[in-house]
Amino acid sequence: MYAVEIMPKRNSGSVRRRHKVQAVREAWRSVVADWQRDVASWGEELGPAPGTIGCLCPPDVLAEFGVGDPGAKDPALV
Repeated sequence: MYAVEIMPKRNSGSVRRRHKVQAVREAWRSVVADWQRDVASWGEELGPAPGTIGCLCPPDVLAEFGVGDPGAKDPALV
């Protein structure tokens, strides 16, 4: 096996952005998990609830919880 040394990137901003994106995704996962336990826990500051048109939660996070994205096109109709 070869030892690989990872060099730090010159632009550390991309690393910070990646961590921020991961933190936001984890926050969405937490909110959706709470919503599945108690639908009334969804606050209006979060936008439309999962499974409704205009939901702000990333579609792939919704898919992890088995919630469909109403804004997605049905492949049978395309």
